[in-house]
Amino acid sequence: MKDFKWDADTLLIISNRDCSTWLADNFQRLATATNADDASMTIGNGEPIGSPDGVEIRICITDGETDDGLKEHDRNKFSWALTRESAFDFSEKIRVLIDAPGHNYLDPSNSPPAPVVMVSAGEYELEQLTRMG
Repeated sequence: MKDFKWDADTLLIISNRDCSTWLADNFQRLATATNADDASMTIGNGEPIGSPDGVEIRICITDGETDDGLKEHDRNKFSWALTRESAFDFSEKIRVLIDAPGHNYLDPSNSPPAPVVMVSAGEYELEQLTRMG
């Protein structure tokens, strides 16, 4: 969403209990992946997280010491290379949203200019956000 919070572009993930569990478990899986097949995931492709605007984020693990940042390749198509430490941190930030409403930020190392990534549970409804633009 354009200018959602603090005049910053935001990739907002509206989460429920199942979504938060899936995200936390999959960021944990990325953090501990021992082979390439387990070292990536996609958010927004409908399996299980969809996007009404067609936004997809392919997340993978980098063996470097720093994140490579969130990169837009095409309109609404992003890639994000994370360190294992960042993936673990994001897992923990999301896990607290499983049983309680709230939000947490999964800050890309290059934000700004990259969009902020926000996971929100129990705060917003899709209809409300659609009206906001």
